[in-house]
Amino acid sequence: MVNRAVKARVRTARKAVNDAIASGAKDDATAQLQALASVADKAAKKGVIHKNSADRLKGLYSKRVAAIS
Repeated sequence: MVNRAVKARVRTARKAVNDAIASGAKDDATAQLQALASVADKAAKKGVIHKNSADRLKGLYSKRVAAIS
């Protein structure tokens, strides 16, 4: 049950970043990206997701946020 809740937090953070990117608000997207990085790192620390998966998530969304003009 705990692992499910942690994974759900990661999914929710991803959705928030995606919504911010879609809206084109760079400041909001940057803030959501920081929240995603925190949640992903905590999930990796707990062993719910692999460390490399957390790093991939952060890298993927960092590129997307940086691409916002």
